[in-house]
Amino acid sequence: QPIHGNYMVHNESDVDDSDAVQNFTDSFSGSSSNDCSESERVIEAEVEEREREREREREKERERESERDSERERKRERKRKRERKRARKGEKERGKREREREEK
Repeated sequence: QPIHGNYMVHNESDVDDSDAVQNFTDSFSGSSSNDCSESERVIEAEVEEREREREREREKERERESERDSERERKRERKRKRERKRARKGEKERGKREREREEK
């Protein structure tokens, strides 16, 4: 009994050869396309994971930049505070000198 495709045939004349060849190739291409789509899914998953990793890195960089901005702002605020304190001290000194001059 000859075998055509995925099934046995009792008589050669029962099956058109083109159908037999198609059935035979379909039986292989089915698994092949599954393998292909599986590997495509794996590749897509890897690409998506790399993209998520890049996004996490970008988020970390934004956080670091935000922290640097905050630190710069804190430094500027400390500097302004020192300058205001120095200015008040200078005004007190000038006032003190003026009072001393007036007393003389």
